Amino acid sequence: MKRENPFTRRFLPHPVTDNQGMELPYNSYYIAGIHNDEIYLGNHSAPLHGLSVNSKSAVADTIALKLEDVSKYPFQSIKWRTSGDSILLHDSGLGLFYKGNISKKILVHKTTVSPGSYSSITTMNNNKIVLRAFNSKKNNVTLGMLNSKSGTLNIQEALLDEEGQPQDLFSNDGILLYNEHLNKIIYVFYYKNKSFIFDSELTNRQVLKNIDTISRPNFKIEYLKQRQELKMSEKPIYVNKAAATAGNYLFILSDRMGKNERREMYDQADIIDVYDVRDLTYSYSFYMHHFKNTPITEIYADGDYLISTGGTILNITRFKKSLYE
Repeated sequence: MKRENPFTRRFLPHPVTDNQGMELPYNSYYIAGIHNDEIYLGNHSAPLHGLSVNSKSAVADTIALKLEDVSKYPFQSIKWRTSGDSILLHDSGLGLFYKGNISKKILVHKTTVSPGSYSSITTMNNNKIVLRAFNSKKNNVTLGMLNSKSGTLNIQEALLDEEGQPQDLFSNDGILLYNEHLNKIIYVFYYKNKSFIFDSELTNRQVLKNIDTISRPNFKIEYLKQRQELKMSEKPIYVNKAAATAGNYLFILSDRMGKNERREMYDQADIIDVYDVRDLTYSYSFYMHHFKNTPITEIYADGDYLISTGGTILNITRFKKSLYE
């Protein structure tokens, strides 16, 4: 995966400040959001607990969320995220959505969808939630829009499909994002060099093409009859390992080595490729140097900050130039 590939990056020197890294108590934390310079981290192992980290001082404090009816349901896969001063908590296994305020941290039940009907979400505003959902046959992923106030769910069939491309549960897998500044919904495919850009109603689809050359997943899907499960025929190549968006830009975490790049840099840093969402073009790339020799696995952009996690490490970097220019 780290052999030289037939594309060339433009490296911009020092677009972000040096990493302000800190070690977290466990490797189960994920980035839930940022508000007023406070970074909020959820915890896969303790779903109602998390951390708030001041982005300037890197001082952490614990968070304990409370659900109004926590004993009523057998929660399976709780995950939460912040949007402005609100918290949205959901459980995809049960199809439950809860909402509350960051300061109060008490969440109340807002709406319910069919259990197992979606796999990830991104929030748009007070009422709209975008879902990475399953189609009516449960054999492919697509996108849908949930109104948490009315409870209305509209799943659009084949929204992520392309002619001549595989259509199955794995090939269209990817990362769902919302860019508040441009009011755009973005879907970044894991296994091919494309991202889809939609307007706020999931219409007017545009295609942003990566500089990478892999245009379709490198695997086929096999059905194991004895186990009654699907399996990839080969180990997948991740074209886009992680993604984030803020201002006018989309940020892609990649470990695919381009032309004339130094192999040893991949042991010292991760590469972020930057794309302009307005005109769907590649802008530049830059290195994110490892803190305590730990590669990053998740990125999150908001305002002036690019935040990342990997293992037990949280990295906080600040953009030197505004993302809104």
